[in-house]
Amino acid sequence: MQRLRSNPRVGDRTSVGTIVEVRPPLVLVQYDERYRSLANRSATEWLPIASLMPESR
Repeated sequence: MQRLRSNPRVGDRTSVGTIVEVRPPLVLVQYDERYRSLANRSATEWLPIASLMPESR
């Protein structure tokens, strides 16, 4: 989690999708289809870097 929050990069996977753009202090996340369906979200959303969680394995 520390690496993801300290140095987010395009292509990094998070718990809800993939980072497609980085503009500190925000990142644009493209949500996974599964998460979009469950949470009724749009395809992408700007999120604070501090809120990112790594993909669970």
